[in-house]
Amino acid sequence: MDKVDARKIAKENLLRLSAEKRNSQEELVLNYLRHLPEWKKAKIIALTKSMPIEFSLEKVVKLARKMNKRIVVPVTLPHRQMKFAFWDEKTEFQKNSFGVEEPIQPIWVDEEQIDLVIVPGLAYSKKGERLGFGGGYYDRFIEQQNFSTISLAYQEQVYDEAIWNVEVFDQTVQILITKEGVIHSNELLEKREI
Repeated sequence: MDKVDARKIAKENLLRLSAEKRNSQEELVLNYLRHLPEWKKAKIIALTKSMPIEFSLEKVVKLARKMNKRIVVPVTLPHRQMKFAFWDEKTEFQKNSFGVEEPIQPIWVDEEQIDLVIVPGLAYSKKGERLGFGGGYYDRFIEQQNFSTISLAYQEQVYDEAIWNVEVFDQTVQILITKEGVIHSNELLEKREI
């Protein structure tokens, strides 16, 4: 299946999820996350302010702040690039052309200081293959350095095998967390034929 059709299906699945179901899954995922060694040792965490259709990261942000972790969020740049800027209580945001909130006056982080990247997506395979929103921003960013990557997902977003065409430039996430637990995709990832 091509990615356009897969994105349509993934969005429809997300829109069908009730607020109650979302909330209960988010609580379970958050509990797994808080016990994850990669989370515990991370000091600077990169994430995107979630949009209504996505897995909500509000509780993740609260937990990170409670644990004195610093949060950085992406700012999109020309040529499908992005840089990360610090997000604290004083940061003011505005929506970009994709409807994602970005800092108005970014204070940039040295990307080598990022300990953990929480990667957004519409759908995932248990091998860590990710169907993003179509811009390739995270694929390009992750490819640049050896970041620790995690995705948080509702169970309805996860497939045993990718239902979309996985391409050579698609970056996998190392860890996928759902209500059912933690999946270390690098333990399951076989050589992909693309």
